[in-house]
Amino acid sequence: MRKEVKEKKGLNGGVITAGVVVALVVLIYLGASIFFRSHFYPNTTVNGIEAGGKSLSYVKDAIRSEALSYSLTIVERGGGLSTLTSGELGLSVNTDGGEIDSFLASQSGFGWVGALFRGNDYLSNIVSVDKSVIASSVKELPCMLASHITDTKDASYTFDGEKFVIVDEVYGTELSAATLTDAVADAALSLRDKLDLEAEKVYVQPEVLSDDPGLVAKVEGLNDKVDMTISYEVGEKIDSAAIAKWIVVSDSGSVSYDEDAIEEYVASLAKKYDTAGQSKTLKTSYGNTVTVKGGSYGWKIDKEGEKAEILSDLSAGEDVSRDFVYEYTAASHGANDYGDSYVEINLSAQHLFLYVNGSLVTQSDFVSGNVSKGNGTHIGAYRVTYTQKDAVLRGDDYETPVTFWMPFNGNEGMHDATWRSKFGGSIYKTSGSHGCVNLPYSAAQTIFSKVKTGFPVLVYADDNYTVGTQSAGADAIASLVSGIDAIGDVTPDKDDYIMGLVAKYNALTDSDKAQIGNYAVLQNAEMTIYSMRIGNAEAAINSIGGVTADSKALIDTAIYYVNAVPSVYQANISNLWYLNEAKAAYNAIVPGTY
Repeated sequence: MRKEVKEKKGLNGGVITAGVVVALVVLIYLGASIFFRSHFYPNTTVNGIEAGGKSLSYVKDAIRSEALSYSLTIVERGGGLSTLTSGELGLSVNTDGGEIDSFLASQSGFGWVGALFRGNDYLSNIVSVDKSVIASSVKELPCMLASHITDTKDASYTFDGEKFVIVDEVYGTELSAATLTDAVADAALSLRDKLDLEAEKVYVQPEVLSDDPGLVAKVEGLNDKVDMTISYEVGEKIDSAAIAKWIVVSDSGSVSYDEDAIEEYVASLAKKYDTAGQSKTLKTSYGNTVTVKGGSYGWKIDKEGEKAEILSDLSAGEDVSRDFVYEYTAASHGANDYGDSYVEINLSAQHLFLYVNGSLVTQSDFVSGNVSKGNGTHIGAYRVTYTQKDAVLRGDDYETPVTFWMPFNGNEGMHDATWRSKFGGSIYKTSGSHGCVNLPYSAAQTIFSKVKTGFPVLVYADDNYTVGTQSAGADAIASLVSGIDAIGDVTPDKDDYIMGLVAKYNALTDSDKAQIGNYAVLQNAEMTIYSMRIGNAEAAINSIGGVTADSKALIDTAIYYVNAVPSVYQANISNLWYLNEAKAAYNAIVPGTY
């Protein structure tokens, strides 16, 4: 029974204790609720001032006090520090506007428990700054001095000598005065103690980073453009380094080429490789060396054509091996661009030589332009402009038909002059041509058969040398003797070879000729060739037959073969009389033809 009473007494005690605790908690809660009606909740800040548990007047006084002693520390990239005082910020505080009062009034006295687990940060407009004052203060900061600033740079690209590569962005210390002013003002309004320029990205930031997809794609595209070469036959090469200098990339990313730069490059090629119009050195057939000045012969790059071809090659993007685009070409890129096939015309000697592949094919006296009338043939290195059979040469006071016309300098050219009975000597001085090189028919015919458009013609004057006055030298004499020994059986296909040897022999001085011990072999070969030519002429005349309106081609062929026979031997053509009758008969059908 006593035990039971004790148990009841213990139970009642526990209930009483719990009740006391509850009452105490309620009392504390109600007391705190009353307290927080006039004080700010825990974990509360007002304009950066710790206000938890503080009264309205305390918070206002604290804000005013903070404002009066406030300074803002500015932290630069790299650790540099600067400080702006409240005066340098134009900072002022107005706590009487009711904003802080409204913050406190918004608190429910009973909500203070929740504030223990969450914060309340109030920012009022009671703090103000003068941006014009800040702007002036900011200009004086060390971080705004030019000596302290490194430029911020976007990621870009460059050519490293082999390919385009990306250049990383640069995070510099470049600051916008307006941006810095705004950042300082924002920090001051909340009475923050520091402003970290790097952490808050106040510095000018690069807009393009190294991993930018557009930049990566652009660099890949550029490398596609430069991964090629243009190789020229002369050894010049346009490689990726040169191409990289010509590439122009627009703001939109499209790729083009600096045409002015390409034009300058082509001009440099022309300066280096053009030989047209430049003086030529010629070792003459008389053994001496002369300089042939002027004229138009030589290499000449077509600048516009070459530029267009380079642009086309670049657009294709493939390796190319080719020659330049030329306006004019020559025979060789060697020391003598005319090579070893050319017509040598010595105006002083009134004698020319035709060389083909280094071998003398024929030579002949000629009559050049009449110097007394100012029609002298022009000196220079030229090219045969074209060749024409049966041309009519016209001028102000003449109209002359020729069989073989080979112009090389405007209206100046080589042609047959059947109206002349003599060539060479000094005829040209008073009775020369209008500027052309007048030749015997057979010489013109031979030259015409060997030259073509572009064939070099070297015209010079050398008063110190005339035909037959300069020894050819021991080597030339030995070479001619060997050439004669190599004749062997005389056949029609050796015509040019044998007549070339004859031309070399005729160019020798009398003393040189005396050293040609096998001249009789050459003389017999020459006569055999002439006999063959006579036979060809007779066969061609026989082929004419009865003359009709269709006979012109047969008659012309016969004339060709007759003219291949030197005039001194033409009397040996047994049926030459019939050719004359055939021409007369054809003239009766087509008047004025012959």
